[in-house]
Amino acid sequence: MSLRTARLERPVRSTSTSSLMYRPWGVLVLTLFCWLLVGASQATEGPVSLKQNNLIPAKIDPALLAIGYSGAEHLVYDISWTGGIKIGELHLEVTALAEGPDHYQIKALVTTRNGALNLVYPVHDLHVTRVGGPQRLPYHYEVWQREGYSYRAHRVTDYHQDEGLIVLQKNDKPAGEYRVDGPVNNEFSSFFNSRLMSFVPGAHFIVPTFADKRRVPVVVNVVGIKELSETVFGSVRAVKIMPV
Repeated sequence: MSLRTARLERPVRSTSTSSLMYRPWGVLVLTLFCWLLVGASQATEGPVSLKQNNLIPAKIDPALLAIGYSGAEHLVYDISWTGGIKIGELHLEVTALAEGPDHYQIKALVTTRNGALNLVYPVHDLHVTRVGGPQRLPYHYEVWQREGYSYRAHRVTDYHQDEGLIVLQKNDKPAGEYRVDGPVNNEFSSFFNSRLMSFVPGAHFIVPTFADKRRVPVVVNVVGIKELSETVFGSVRAVKIMPV
């Protein structure tokens, strides 16, 4: 599946805009996290099942796993300023791994290639997340960053979900170990896994995410349902969600 529809309504700033993001271009992932296309049958109706102070993590609906993790999904987004000036591209790809039937790789490439800013401030960030198990939780994350003409970084994060241990290493620095009190996602598995949870308009759900070296209970509001008439699939119903 290929989409070329996402657009930022303001330019990407030079400082981080969310506790979930390491570098400025991470805001593009947050943009994807806010708009998810789903079939009409996936949007349920009924009373709100979560209270604002109830931090019970949401669970993936097993019936949707075959759709959300087909192993052959490729999303392509053009990133533009308001006015239509293209500044870059975001490529997201999910592939099945040979490690087992429940193991997948989420690859995200953020680049200024084919954009107006490429000669001024070239960006080429490659993020690779490996997930597994019935809840598709991450167990390995690696990122290679090339931003501008001098910034280079390589980070590796290993998620020992059963032990509540996260091991993070950046470049050649000693690895840091961080304890968490339950399962966690990263920003990429959060996006893909949120598509597979129950959407009750007006309600919200919790996606625990490892950010700022701790477990953050991210609250995701289900804003409502909207009809989209101009898509590659024709007219579809979409559910708008917004992480708080």
